[in-house]
Amino acid sequence: MERFIRMKCTKCGFEENMPAECFNEVVDIMIEDGDDDIPHIHCTRCDEPTFYPKDIDRFKKG
Repeated sequence: MERFIRMKCTKCGFEENMPAECFNEVVDIMIEDGDDDIPHIHCTRCDEPTFYPKDIDRFKKG
């Protein structure tokens, strides 16, 4: 059973489900690059780097 992460663009408000496996790859790449920001990608609608998990609090460091 495939799991999904609900993503939301903080610029245009677009929402979309992203396969959790793909999201985990983004997290791994960011860790390898030493990037400690909340995992995000470019929005598929507005193409800005502002596509974050909708449940963003779950990913904040704290």
